[in-house]
Amino acid sequence: MNLTRLGFDSVLFFTTKFPHYRGGPRGELIVDCLRCGRPKLYVNYVKEVFNCFRCEWGGSLDKLVMEVLDVKGRAALLFAIQKWIPKHIGFRKPAHINVVYKTGIVDLPKEFIKIGSDGPMEKVFKKYLLARNITTDIIAEFGIGYCLAGKMRGRIVIPFTKRGEIVGFSARAINIDVKPKYHTEGPKGGVLLGLDQVKGDYVVICEGPFDALRIKNAVALQGNTITDEQLVQLLTNAPDYVIVFMDNDNVGRKMAMNLCRKIWQILPTSFTFPPDDKKDPGEMTNMEIRIALKNRKPYNAAVEFDVLN
Repeated sequence: MNLTRLGFDSVLFFTTKFPHYRGGPRGELIVDCLRCGRPKLYVNYVKEVFNCFRCEWGGSLDKLVMEVLDVKGRAALLFAIQKWIPKHIGFRKPAHINVVYKTGIVDLPKEFIKIGSDGPMEKVFKKYLLARNITTDIIAEFGIGYCLAGKMRGRIVIPFTKRGEIVGFSARAINIDVKPKYHTEGPKGGVLLGLDQVKGDYVVICEGPFDALRIKNAVALQGNTITDEQLVQLLTNAPDYVIVFMDNDNVGRKMAMNLCRKIWQILPTSFTFPPDDKKDPGEMTNMEIRIALKNRKPYNAAVEFDVLN
């Protein structure tokens, strides 16, 4: 796991956990080895590796952090290191560490026209959204717009933000013949679209942006799995519980179980699916969405066989 990408402050962590540290000749931290007890454990926080020159214990930095925190597994580690990821810098590398991490922040296309500004052909794009139950309030809340020229020509553009700052966008073609249907640009590892708009004690995880826009406190993965960066964003938001709401097909069910498996040991997790006559949440009525969320089922390892068979 790349801790640097997550913004993990290695120096603060190890100097706090090992107050009797000393500096090495190449900028490493030298601390007492957890295995042999001798002050011969070199921590290279730039290359994210460690090695004891006494007992030869070594490996990647995440292995050492798990040992120090006494946790097992990637998900448990992500949850345990939250206090060491400074909130004021998000997921960027702390400035005092000699590594530059490119966040990949992407501006909106220069041809972007925000709906509500009475731009040309606005009625066409707005009608498309309203037909999919994306109301004017949702359009305004998410700052949705469109492009008539450039690379995103003929696409609905949904900005996504992290702590109020626009960091990328998802653009959906309104013409079914245009491929790919979605074009997404943003930070490496992805952003949970809609997380800034969550204002409750739970989060609903959907696959696509148009699914998430319809549902209160919903976020969109914009992919077929949750990345480490997205999982950290979710945990940083500190919901009390998570509801996984994927498409009602074989791929969607497998995605749902994979997501539940990653999250349920950290947060209470439940899942639900659209009714048999609907493929995804975006096709459902508001009443059907409320019923599906109300009838969600708690996840545990024993339910997977019933869901996938």
